[in-house]
Amino acid sequence: MTSEAKKFMYIRQNLILKLFLHQDEKNISTIVICNKPLGLSKK
Repeated sequence: MTSEAKKFMYIRQNLILKLFLHQDEKNISTIVICNKPLGLSKK
């Protein structure tokens, strides 16, 4: 993988994490959000 692709993935994961953590900081499942599709149902 190129460094550009790595950088893009890193930024994308951080944005996703920030988005979900901001919505629900206490939700443990946000930790694994990077490994899941965005369309997951919330509990």
